[in-house]
Amino acid sequence: MANAASAPSAGVNPSSWLMKFTRGLAKAPVDDGEKSSSRQPSLNQQEADVSSDASPTLTTYTTTREDLGRATWTFLHTFAAQYPDEPTRRQEKDARELIGLMTRAYPCAECAAHFEEIVRANPPDCSSGLALQQWMCAAHNEVNASLGKPRFNCDEVGKRWSALDCGDGPGDSGCSLEGRRKKVMSMRPR
Repeated sequence: MANAASAPSAGVNPSSWLMKFTRGLAKAPVDDGEKSSSRQPSLNQQEADVSSDASPTLTTYTTTREDLGRATWTFLHTFAAQYPDEPTRRQEKDARELIGLMTRAYPCAECAAHFEEIVRANPPDCSSGLALQQWMCAAHNEVNASLGKPRFNCDEVGKRWSALDCGDGPGDSGCSLEGRRKKVMSMRPR
């Protein structure tokens, strides 16, 4: 599986990259407190299942809408938690485009259409990290309501979905969005 943290390379369709990324997230083991008898083995379990002749035995994994939804919300909430308090205009545009892309390229057409309705009725607030976290929580609550699930207290969003823990040390900004464009641009071949 491709490294989910890597950005799409030049010439790669961004929506194709996003779909592969979210499929990879959906296959990751999730401890969401729910018991599901229909869950297939996790990707790690599949990789560990090796026959006696050392050839891997592959188990077919079927991604459910629930798997995809949980993985997508984890990604979106983590993105919002990681989003800067004072984003640049480019970061605001990128965040709006990412959310817009989810309304067009999401693998579940019914889910994408519903998310598009939510986004049209209440466009994302990408003015700050807190604003985006609150918007994301409100959008998630609308989806939960349509599925008959309980609403989440958006005052607690920072406790439930926090920024990614990259183990950054002093001077290391591996998770920070600050200056990332300059870093990525300097890595591209000229």
